[in-house]
Amino acid sequence: MKRLFTAAMLLVVTTISANAQLVINELMQSNVECVRDDLNEIPDSWVELYNPTGDAISLGSYKIGTKNKADKAWALPSNITVPADGYVIIYCDKEEDGLHTDFRLDSDKEGSLYLFEGSTIVSSVVGIPV
Repeated sequence: MKRLFTAAMLLVVTTISANAQLVINELMQSNVECVRDDLNEIPDSWVELYNPTGDAISLGSYKIGTKNKADKAWALPSNITVPADGYVIIYCDKEEDGLHTDFRLDSDKEGSLYLFEGSTIVSSVVGIPV
């Protein structure tokens, strides 16, 4: 008997500023045994950031959050670098450490996600569907 696995993943089309480097590439609001984190646990939700440039980019000047205010966003760790044409997963699970944010992406209500470089929104997903 063949077993089928289905996952609710959202491939996103984001709003990107003209000088953007990192972009929100993909996200999952309700991670049910799809992705394990660096602690070998299953985070509630996650966001994948993509570096489309030809150079490595440090996360040190970036923040991510669910509100369009940089001062309310989670500061990404400065000791992580995303390689050229590479990806990094940010775990949205309220762990508040390293790549683990202080917020979750709610799967039961519409939401938004913003990536900041300094105080400028460089990528966003507005109206994440439920």
